[in-house]
Amino acid sequence: MADAKLALEKLCEWAEKQDTEKWVEKMKGWDAENPLEMRKDRGMTPQMIMEAINRNYKEAIIVTDVGQHQMWATQYLEIGGRKKLITSGGLGSMGFGLPAAIGAKIAKPYQNVICITGDGGFQMNMQELATAITQDAPITICLLNNYYLGMVRQMQQLFYGKRYAATCLRKEKDVRIHVRGRMKHVRHMCRICKICGVLWRTWHSGNGRIADTGCI
Repeated sequence: MADAKLALEKLCEWAEKQDTEKWVEKMKGWDAENPLEMRKDRGMTPQMIMEAINRNYKEAIIVTDVGQHQMWATQYLEIGGRKKLITSGGLGSMGFGLPAAIGAKIAKPYQNVICITGDGGFQMNMQELATAITQDAPITICLLNNYYLGMVRQMQQLFYGKRYAATCLRKEKDVRIHVRGRMKHVRHMCRICKICGVLWRTWHSGNGRIADTGCI
């Protein structure tokens, strides 16, 4: 255990600058050969949602929870310059996103803060909406709601012979029922034009808002 600032300063003393130019070019080649594209003829996809965020926010702090949406965010979001990403990497747990987004908003009150989360991870800490309200920390929550613990279900599908257990949320109370009583601006969207409109209005209003996106 150590003070984070002191620990990082000491670690930097051991760090050596590396030449990564060839490695970066190699990865760009892989991107060109195998572009990440989702079909756009079967309803709203995670790629469409991330691209809508790209179009509507040129400056923002984007925070992810943990799950499939976290992978999609890192694949499709345009990060750099005045658009920052906070994610828990490989050591995080579901429920990270909302509290981290609230902390980011308190630290940077004049920055747009977007929390990208899933319906599973959101349920872990949704009670912290009360914290956001009492601390006057308006954030935009982009909720990718597919009624599953998506990443766990994907592993059950691919590695455990489709023996699904405790990953379907369709029989649970709809997450929207829980959040409507806590946050005024909740919007459920089934079309990409709606999510673009809600993101635009959120950006210009300065109010906290939940964008509940039913994606495939």
